[in-house]
Amino acid sequence: HFGSRLDSPCVLHYLAPMQYSCCWQREVGGVESPQRRPRSVEELFADAEQRSAEVVAAHAAAKVHQPSCLLYSISDFSASGADGQQPGSKPRAWHVPPNAPRGIPIETPGFVGEILLMQALDEPAAELDFAAELPAFSEHFQGRRRRWEFRTQGIFRRKPKGNLFFGITLRDFNYNQAVARYSQAVKRLGLMFIKWNFYMSWGDRCHASQRRDAELSHLVTDLTGFDQIIVTPEGEMPPPIAAELEGLGFERAVLGYEDYKQEADRLSRDISLSDTYTFCFWGPSRCVDLSQWQFNFGAIIPMDQFFQEWPLHFVLYELDDRPQESRQSKNNTNGGRHLESRKQYFLDIMGWSTKVDCSHLAQRYTFLDAPGGIEEEMAAELAAVGTACGGDCGPSSFSNAQTPKGTSKGSGECLAKINQRVVAPLLSARLIHLILLFAFLWRLAWPVVQGAAVGR
Repeated sequence: HFGSRLDSPCVLHYLAPMQYSCCWQREVGGVESPQRRPRSVEELFADAEQRSAEVVAAHAAAKVHQPSCLLYSISDFSASGADGQQPGSKPRAWHVPPNAPRGIPIETPGFVGEILLMQALDEPAAELDFAAELPAFSEHFQGRRRRWEFRTQGIFRRKPKGNLFFGITLRDFNYNQAVARYSQAVKRLGLMFIKWNFYMSWGDRCHASQRRDAELSHLVTDLTGFDQIIVTPEGEMPPPIAAELEGLGFERAVLGYEDYKQEADRLSRDISLSDTYTFCFWGPSRCVDLSQWQFNFGAIIPMDQFFQEWPLHFVLYELDDRPQESRQSKNNTNGGRHLESRKQYFLDIMGWSTKVDCSHLAQRYTFLDAPGGIEEEMAAELAAVGTACGGDCGPSSFSNAQTPKGTSKGSGECLAKINQRVVAPLLSARLIHLILLFAFLWRLAWPVVQGAAVGR
């Protein structure tokens, strides 16, 4: 995976301790033992991959409320195509624990600041054993339909020269397969509800995905993709990222799409390297459940039907303005295909659910704890709460395998059996896709049916 970049600072920093530990000489009974065989590069890489996988497993196991969302900020951007291969050293992925008391530091070649993931609790607060189990920001989500929100605050390290885009890409995905028909049907139906400008592409597939500059799958738009933007001029104190931000800056829900787009376009053209920008994003959280890894469009559709065991990447990047002859996509109104060679990333936030086994990502990324010691602080606070509660409100006091106090265990098991034997089969993804496709076709055919009825 590292190729010839063995002198990369990231690689040496990560592998050096293991390399040196293999070259010690020990004295046994006053006699120096023979030096052990130096470990091969393959062995060092295997150890590094194992350590990275263990870090991810520890992050998943540390979640108090399960399932939960695993979020990582990518700090190194390597050029990658739809084949998923990333030349050079592995990018570092820094953990972003949910509901942290303060922002998690992030730093990329184009942006420096902090990020915060706010996650609502799936279970009603009344079902928890103790009020201490309520996560941070419970009051923030009270009375709101959003289920999660992530914020990033900081300054740009370089001024964008091209158009800025924000949205979702599949930077890690198996593109050696055609687009499923039911995915195409759901796409047509879903896009009927999107009224603003966007760019969507399935990406290059099969043989085309093997090209070095193959296009990834995209669903992106301009800065209007953010639900709220706050600009703090140089010399002024930006609002704390973990504070209540309602009423500050520009909000799409308050201004309306057209006015908000004008403000967002103006900001995009006039990015300052001295101002502080706060971006908030929660729009799709009502129908995209990152914790349960499912879509909720009135019916539950498992997201692994579309993404399999691959994560989502929430990205902010600029796209250069290429000559007209390089623009090959017929359905794109935003200046041609979004090839990796045309991009300069500012942010890349990778996420998936603890319900999904993404341990294979350790082959592509070096996973690390959140910087700044925030995870140790959160663990110590949780341990203190558990001690104050007599050990009854620790991480193990509420899980999928236990029944909350005040709830009949028998009734819970009965409902679980009904859901497993009756509801789940009826709400299978394929059946839902067929129903949605039928509704879409019926809507298209309705004017014809109505006209025939009038003719009679």
